[in-house]
Amino acid sequence: MLNATLRSRLNDQPNPFSSNRVDTPFQEHPDLKDVYEDEFRALKSALFDIKNDSNSQSNGVVVMGEPGAGKTHLMMRLAQETLKTNRLLFIRQPNNSESILFHIYSRILESLVEPVLDSQYNQLQYLLANSIISFLQEANIGGPLLDRCKDDPLQIYKAMGRAGTDVRRKNWDRLIKQIRPWWINKYGGAAYSQQFQIPRLGHCNALAIVPSEH
Repeated sequence: MLNATLRSRLNDQPNPFSSNRVDTPFQEHPDLKDVYEDEFRALKSALFDIKNDSNSQSNGVVVMGEPGAGKTHLMMRLAQETLKTNRLLFIRQPNNSESILFHIYSRILESLVEPVLDSQYNQLQYLLANSIISFLQEANIGGPLLDRCKDDPLQIYKAMGRAGTDVRRKNWDRLIKQIRPWWINKYGGAAYSQQFQIPRLGHCNALAIVPSEH
């Protein structure tokens, strides 16, 4: 009787082993924390050292293993723990040596449109919001807007008003006018364009993962 009841319940549940491979760190799969626990701690320690390096030097960690050993699964675990405050770029191993640059660019774009955990926004929107809030903090401007968004940069999109409205357009125009004098004074007029402005990526932590089978 017990076996029949159990089988009946299991018939209504998806097979947990039907998806047995992690293709990208952005996916969600069952994760046994005891597996590769030491390696995971080593990765977290490396990230901590990079984040707190006063010289802001580039650094990296090589994770080696046979195909299917769990390298991307380990990256998934790392991503799930760090993506609330960091951005992640996942660059698959290129297959064509003649189009490596295109491969890198396209994989970066794919990563940037991945959603941020527990939000309706993607990584690119978070990157822009975090950069703008960093600008406001450094320039000591923004007033109530900065107070509202400093703990959660994504709040800036709500603070600007509903998408497609004149209120939002006017708020963004006002924000640009506030930032413009500080930007020109700090970086010079040649680095500023009213139509298009590239935020410095240094304002937002990013973790780049480049998988390899070797």
